[in-house]
Amino acid sequence: MPPRSRARAASNASATPATDSLRGKAAATTLAMASAPAVKPAASLSPLLTHTADKIPSALRFPILVLLSYAVGLIAHQLVALFAGSADLRAVSRHFEDPWLIAAALIWRIAELAVGWFTQLDARDALYLTLLTHLPQTYLLHTFYLVPISSTLTTLLISALSTYAPFRLFLTRPYSRPYAFTTAFLPLQVYVTLLASAVYALPLLLSLTTWLPTHLILHFDGLRTLDPAHDANLAILVSLMLPTGFLASRFLFDPLASPALAAAEQLVKQAGPDDGVETAGTSFDPVTATLVETLAWNLLWWRRYSPRGRELVRRMLLLVIGTGACAGMKAWAEVKGVDAQGAVGWAAVWIVGAGASGGVLGWVGDAW
Repeated sequence: MPPRSRARAASNASATPATDSLRGKAAATTLAMASAPAVKPAASLSPLLTHTADKIPSALRFPILVLLSYAVGLIAHQLVALFAGSADLRAVSRHFEDPWLIAAALIWRIAELAVGWFTQLDARDALYLTLLTHLPQTYLLHTFYLVPISSTLTTLLISALSTYAPFRLFLTRPYSRPYAFTTAFLPLQVYVTLLASAVYALPLLLSLTTWLPTHLILHFDGLRTLDPAHDANLAILVSLMLPTGFLASRFLFDPLASPALAAAEQLVKQAGPDDGVETAGTSFDPVTATLVETLAWNLLWWRRYSPRGRELVRRMLLLVIGTGACAGMKAWAEVKGVDAQGAVGWAAVWIVGAGASGGVLGWVGDAW
């Protein structure tokens, strides 16, 4: 028997019952995940509409999703303007009169939908990401421009609906989430929500008590009040950030707390080199590596992480980039008197909060 075979045989012979049990549970979980029927959002549609959606060529599905999103948003905004228009919101909103501003707004909306579509987010994750990236604008308008909360929440819900409904009704590929978050995790969900809320609130508090009020005065022409900045404390901000903390915990932490993913990850760790388990991207030998492999190892640094770690990095990048871009773009393009420098500074506060939240939740998920 070759030395490598004798070593593997000895290792298998010395495996403990606990290790065998762990492998068996992980394998069973992985098999259950693979054999479980795919859940498709289109299943809730009528049979005729489902059959029609399946017949649409792949190249046309995203353009149709964009058109559906525009249609939902347009109808919702028209209904709100007809029955519950807000003069306060119109008074602080920038009017899109130049054609290039209108085109920029349309392109921005397409980009938001493209992020969810091409990164394979399901309808719920697309909803969470939309709410998280739009909440800074809601906070800005209500806190410093005194726009009624009913008006700001209505605008936020329209954006969420125009994202969720097309994804939920039109998306025919299976859900991307390979887990089910049960009530057994309710205490953990409460703890993680409070933790994420505090992490979001802390950078905002530090900014409000130092440089942000001056920044707002200089770059946000038409600001109506700064009293919330002077009265801010950690307890108030944590309570205000509870919705943000809840959404961040669902978007970032749910995959990390998945028992199925944890079991599959243990299976990868316990697998030997000839067990047929996919372990690509987790090993690197600097002695034998080629130049291309060395560059890939250093540039594609997230491939060094476990499956849960890579999923967290992917979602955290989506959240940080999306939050910064959306907070800055919406403040500059939609609010009167906001210049580009002011929008960048405002977005930086939320970028720090989103990045810190991802890091803290990742640490908790790894410990869990």
